Amino acid sequence: MSAKKRPLEPLDLMPFMTSGEDGRRIFWRSHPAPEDYSVACALGHGLFATMKDARKIDNTRPEVLLQFVLTDMVRAGRVSGVEIGFLTALADDWAKS
Repeated sequence: MSAKKRPLEPLDLMPFMTSGEDGRRIFWRSHPAPEDYSVACALGHGLFATMKDARKIDNTRPEVLLQFVLTDMVRAGRVSGVEIGFLTALADDWAKS
């Protein structure tokens, strides 16, 4: 018996999210990292900006979404320039507030 698929929601369209085979939302999917580290970091910066804009799409508080994103990022067990860029953008954003 296959897992029941849940209806598509606005957050499902976020480029850093996907659904697992069991239908569970995965808040951070590993992205293929470009060979150029600066390009990979820029991709991570862009994904963070997208996450911040998520509240406009789904009324999701960014800090709640961030909790799930970081948890799944650690679960993925992979650190590339994409993840470093995302975390650097997060740190820069916090420093401004």
